[in-house]
Parts: sequence; C-alpha cells; structure tokens
Amino acid sequence: MDGPVRQGGPDHARRDLGKKDYVATGALGTDFPTSVTQTFTGGDQPKAGMVYEGDFAQVNIGETKAKVGTDAKVFPFPAVGDTAPVVSGGDAAVILEDSKAAQALATFLASPDAAEIHAKLGGFLSPNKNVDPSTYPNEVQKKIAGALVASGDDFRFDMSDQAPQAFGGTPGKGEWKALQDFLKNPGTSPAHRRGWRPTRPRRTGTDPAMASDTAAGAPRTAPAAPKSRKSVTGTRRTVAALFLLPALVLLGALVVYPIGYSVVRSFYDQSGDGFAGFDNYEALFTDDGIRTALKNNVIWVVFAPTVATALGLVFAVLTERVRWGTAFKLVVFMPMAISMLAAGIIFRLVYDQDPDKGVANAVWVGCTTPSPSRRRSRRRTRAASRPGTGRRGRVHHHVGGARR
Repeated sequence: MDGPVRQGGPDHARRDLGKKDYVATGALGTDFPTSVTQTFTGGDQPKAGMVYEGDFAQVNIGETKAKVGTDAKVFPFPAVGDTAPVVSGGDAAVILEDSKAAQALATFLASPDAAEIHAKLGGFLSPNKNVDPSTYPNEVQKKIAGALVASGDDFRFDMSDQAPQAFGGTPGKGEWKALQDFLKNPGTSPAHRRGWRPTRPRRTGTDPAMASDTAAGAPRTAPAAPKSRKSVTGTRRTVAALFLLPALVLLGALVVYPIGYSVVRSFYDQSGDGFAGFDNYEALFTDDGIRTALKNNVIWVVFAPTVATALGLVFAVLTERVRWGTAFKLVVFMPMAISMLAAGIIFRLVYDQDPDKGVANAVWVGCTTPSPSRRRSRRRTRAASRPGTGRRGRVHHHVGGARR
C-alpha cells in the first residue's frame, strides 16, 4: 500500500483498536468458538455484528438458533482489485509408523473420496481441487469452496495459530504476542514502538510555536541537535584506543623491543663494540651441536603433534569399542588428573637415564644385559667342559659324579 492509506492506516487502527470495549475486553479475551456464538445470540443486542473466522464457524452457528444463509450471512474476505479473494485451507496428516497400511491411509485421505465425505457433513472446506462443489450442503459453502480453489495453488500462514513458533504463530509468543500487545494498548506496546507509528517528516527552520513564545517574552530552549553518525563513530574509536593503549605499551616494552634489540645485537661481537656482520650466523649454523638441536626441534615440532593426534584418535575409538573401556579411560586420563609437579617427578623416576634410578632403563638393562653373576657362571661352565684343561680323570670324575 502507498499514499494516504500507508500514512494514516496505523493511526486509524490505534484510534479504533485502542478502545477497550472493542478489543481489550472483547475480542482479545474471547476464544474462537465463543466469538462466533456471541455474534448470533443476544437478540437485538449481540456482542458483535460481524466475526472473521474459519470454516468451523458453521458448526458454531449451528449451536445457536441462527441459520446459515438466512440469519447468518457469510462472504469471503474482500478481494483486492480484480483478483480472487484469499481463502485459505489445508489438511495435515502425520504418519508415526512406516508401514503399508499407514501409507494406504495417507493416500486415501489425500483423495477426493475422503474429502467429499467431510464436505457432505458441513463445516468443512477441502483444499482438494477435485472435490465436486455440489457435495457441499449449502450455497454459502459452495461459494467459499470455489473461492478456496480459485485463490491459488500455494498458501503460507504468515501470522496464524497454525504458523511455526519461530514465525510468531504460537499463542503468547513471537509475532502473535506482539499483535496481542498492540491490541491491548496500541499507544505503548513494543510492536507500536518498533515501527507501527507512521514516519513524520523532519522539521527544519523555526518552529512557529517557539517563535510565538519568544515574541510573548517566554523564550523556550531549542532542542539539542542530534549527534551526527560521524561524531559518534569518532567517540567510539577514541574510547577503544584508550583501552588498547596500556596493552600496546606493555606489548612493545616486553615483546617487540627485546626482539628488535636481539636482532640488532646479533650483528656485533661478544663485547658489543665490534661489528661482526653475519659471522655469528655462520658460526651458528656450522656448529654440530646447534644443528643437532635444530634437527631435534624440527622433529619435536613436526612429528610429535602428528603422533599425539593419531594416538589420540586411536584412543578415542578404543574407549568406545573395547570391553574394558572404563579401565582404558582410567589409564589414559590418569596423567591429566595428576598435578604437573607430581607428573614431572613420576616421569623423572621412570625415564631417568641412570639404570639405578630410572625404572624403565633398569627393566631394559635387566632384560638385555646379563648380570655379573650370570657371566661368571657361564665362564665356569665353559671352563669345565673345555677339553685339555686340568687332569682328565678329575674332569671325568666331576662329570660322572663318582670318585674311584
């Protein structure tokens, strides 16, 4: 919409809907079925002269003495221009079990045969275009059913109790709640403050009321001009710079300056007086110890994270697949539960290079290196069995076990 309709529509709506007798104590506090029955009861003083509802209104009208077509006149919502009036309708079926019987039931419900059964009962409009209009019990429903079919193929509930909650269709939430708040108090509701008020043109020049007050000797203070967007942005940048300044000073003094000084100092000799050029770097990269250290660092930086990540993924799978997963988790996560100091001491005791201190090296040496007593025993055995050593009879007597 445009022109005066767009400019004045919300104002007229606030003026009329703001009356408590119209909405706040009337339609807003009345449920759908009651709003229909109250329109057709009360004799000459019904509570409403018109009701806007769905196809179930015929059922509610049947609860009164009014008759559809005679006492209750029904007409579609007014159309815009030469287009057809918007009449919406839809059927929904949810299958909770994937079976052939459920599929057959859904297929039947979507057929014209099922829709015609409902249409004959009255109080129901089918969105099925294949339903014969003559199926409906009265002329009113026939006309509305024709408008439903002519309104189009697709329809979307923009604001209805059937719309999803995210789109404001749930009562008491979202857009539906904003509409209720607007109807309760159109002048102060959040919906009104967010944009239902029409935009007024900004005034420029001298206010006539202010000029008259000034001429009468009662000057008024002119309203302060709003801050420009540029000034607000500049203020925010200044505040941000003030907050960042201490951190930048500390970063420069403790990180940037030491790094720069170290780079400059690397081009001088040990005393710091003589310029050495790239001699220090040449000595650095030709030293065997430095190259070994660099190689170890590369291994640590490249291979250690790769191995740790791979093992971590394997352990993660094992904790969920193996039967003894609880015990496996206990072994894996135990180092994380121990403090760093205690873990360091334990690792030192396990992996110490000295076999007399490190448990791992002690086990390795014990399994791979024979002890001194075992070496002496082996030498005695070889000496006793070597031919030509000592007297033959004594050796024979030792082996045989009998002395003559």
